[in-house]
Amino acid sequence: MGVKLLKLDSKFPSEKCAMRCDSGFDRISQLPDSIIISILCFLPLKEAAATSVLSSRWSELWKHVPNLNFYAETLDTLTKECIPKYIEWVNSVIQSHKALSLENFTISFYVDISAQCMVNKWLEFVFSRRVERLELDFLCRSRKNRVVLDSSICQALTQTPRFFKSLKELCLRKIKLSGEAVELFLCNCPLLERLIIHAAELMSDVEVCGGASLVLKHLYIHQCSGGKTIKISAPNLIWLSSDDISGSLLLENVPKLVEADFTFTCRSQDTAQHFALAVNSCISQLEILTISLICSKVFLTSWFSRMPKLKKLVVNYYGQFEDSLLSLTCLIWASPCLEEFELKCLMQFIRSCRCRSGLQFSNVERLTLERLIPQQHLKVFQFTGFDGHAGTHMELLRYICDNCAALEKIFIRPTLAWDMIANTPAIREYAKQVLQGKVPTHIQLLIV
Repeated sequence: MGVKLLKLDSKFPSEKCAMRCDSGFDRISQLPDSIIISILCFLPLKEAAATSVLSSRWSELWKHVPNLNFYAETLDTLTKECIPKYIEWVNSVIQSHKALSLENFTISFYVDISAQCMVNKWLEFVFSRRVERLELDFLCRSRKNRVVLDSSICQALTQTPRFFKSLKELCLRKIKLSGEAVELFLCNCPLLERLIIHAAELMSDVEVCGGASLVLKHLYIHQCSGGKTIKISAPNLIWLSSDDISGSLLLENVPKLVEADFTFTCRSQDTAQHFALAVNSCISQLEILTISLICSKVFLTSWFSRMPKLKKLVVNYYGQFEDSLLSLTCLIWASPCLEEFELKCLMQFIRSCRCRSGLQFSNVERLTLERLIPQQHLKVFQFTGFDGHAGTHMELLRYICDNCAALEKIFIRPTLAWDMIANTPAIREYAKQVLQGKVPTHIQLLIV
């Protein structure tokens, strides 16, 4: 893939080439300014700025990079005491910057309410430069001390509407956010396709709503507090990710939604059940679905209705050793056109399983499964976190082999990528021995 050339400002000096120096040719400086700036875009901001000492020509080049990304240096700097240093850094870069437009602007360090005025000025700057992607991640854990983004601030910013015409992606993390502010962004940013709201304190109900002119395609709302209602009516939305703790979810007009990622924390069964009812309003149209179950018992499977268009299902399961994996197969049988099923049993489940490898299942559960019609389209089954010691894992694998007539491949990943187990080759070898002769010969078994 070639390097993307940037369109320089009309006032930018004409491209120059370096003269011969004593040690030979400076071939980097022979490149046109546009290519050098493209190269500088791949460097962290501080390193790009450090090139200014190379020559008088280089002292100006970094000031035209279209990406201004400010990240905390270390975890030790995520404290209130470091705010002045980071504010000074951002202000010095903003004062020096000369590009007329920005592709990316990111703040990812500790900022709290004490820096509210500075944050407002930064927002004025980035929108005056027609920013395309804006990410504010203030890393402030204290909810009462977070920076506020409300209607009054957004109204002041939108006094010059043309500055908002370029924004395509907005990411807001760890701030206090009002529903009115979200509405103002949606109304004034006609190109906004991706909206991320994470770990924010919602000060009022949020409506992600609009008609055909709303081009929003990707929406992520997770781990928000405030207990507000989140209403979504977005005719062009194709991907949605949410959880059962961010608020009361209402889905109305999402005709193009084909992929979703839902997390059930099950902190409250009533809350989880209401969330499942909202999910059911769109589940029949989904083609790809990811479900994360963070609960001690799998009681959610009975809440899902039929998924006639679903082709790929991913289940991230954080369970306990007494939970039966067989209950998850109800999701498969609710998806008659399912072609790929991926199950990820996370570390807590794997380790506790070894305590009771002979786990038995209830007669009611077995009777329910016996009445189900065999799955006719499932071709690929991926099992991440497989434990050969766990009877529950073997039972599930055996059941899928016996009841999925079109099954072609099984991928077994005995450990998770983040599970720090030194003897991984030995674990794979053990899984191979355990599964030998257990999988029908017409099914390709891959242990990775």
